[in-house]
Amino acid sequence: MFFGLTNSPATFQSMMNEIFADMENCVVIYIDNFLIFTKSDDEAEYDKIVQEVLRRLQEWDLFVKPEKCNFKVKEVDFLGMIIGQNKIRMNPEKVQAILEWPEPTRVKGVRAFLGLGNFYQRFIEDFAKITRPLNDLTKKDIVWHWGAKEQEAFDKLKQAFTT
Repeated sequence: MFFGLTNSPATFQSMMNEIFADMENCVVIYIDNFLIFTKSDDEAEYDKIVQEVLRRLQEWDLFVKPEKCNFKVKEVDFLGMIIGQNKIRMNPEKVQAILEWPEPTRVKGVRAFLGLGNFYQRFIEDFAKITRPLNDLTKKDIVWHWGAKEQEAFDKLKQAFTT
């Protein structure tokens, strides 16, 4: 594969999806990040799944870096979320970054803040409603104005990440 081309990640993801298509009930893959899990605490079942993943990687001349692997953990930081037994939550470091985010002074800052917020919107009730004043600032031909309405939305969104 030719890395550097804009479609390389999508092509690689498609290949990984194809290789592990029949394991979707125990393996989640995002590009080169693997999450291997079982529905029970059966270590033998887990070991069998890990061995099969490693076998397929070897078959396709793909490899893992052992120092980047964590096996048999009850909780893992996966793509910015903490995933554990029967629960998914926001990474506290990401939440802290949101809480410390400075008030935007330009559209670029609003977009960056909303980008981080969008990643976690599943955890926030009424996300679209809360962010509407901020999203309005990013529309084409809108003159920048940071007023009470925008500040309230900014503060409310930050607060929503902590509840």
